Amino acid sequence: MVVYYLMKYPDYGDMKLSQISGVNASTISAIKRRLKRAGLLRSAVVPAVNRIGFELILASYGSFNPAADRKAKEAYFKRIKEDKNIFYAVEGGNIVFSMSVARNYSEVKKTIDFHTYFLNAHNLVENNDWTFHIFPFEVSRLLNFFYYHHMFAQMFDIEDPVDVDLNYEDCTPYHLTRNEKQALYGLVRFPDMN
Repeated sequence: MVVYYLMKYPDYGDMKLSQISGVNASTISAIKRRLKRAGLLRSAVVPAVNRIGFELILASYGSFNPAADRKAKEAYFKRIKEDKNIFYAVEGGNIVFSMSVARNYSEVKKTIDFHTYFLNAHNLVENNDWTFHIFPFEVSRLLNFFYYHHMFAQMFDIEDPVDVDLNYEDCTPYHLTRNEKQALYGLVRFPDMN
């Protein structure tokens, strides 16, 4: 049950979680430590990139040619890991999925062009079978962003009403100071240190 509350209210401290869940704050702290030590719980700080200069999300996915060269696949994975705008990528068998952000359409087009060229030049795909979807933050709704609490509610038989917010994300630009940039980087890079 504590796991559910940790997922649903990730920004809440142990005392606030205690008030909501009815579980002692020291018990919550102990459970969090055990789960982290066991590798079952990770912290992440997810900045509102749509407010600090990124206008687009790019989702791309596809299947590798089964006859593709292993070294070419590894080179592609290396490029994915080196791409500073890719924030989520997963590979399983011959299927690859990634999500990245871009400041503008020109930047996202360069990303698409690179992937298309690399994949085709190394015979990693057949028939240009790779898909790209562009979502502009200003006119896209973020329906579910790694919200695991619904899954845990179902798994643990906890009643969890689903509230759907169909408003667009706030894209009002925020201009970070030099110190804010360093602090935000530190929070994102080392989320467990705060």
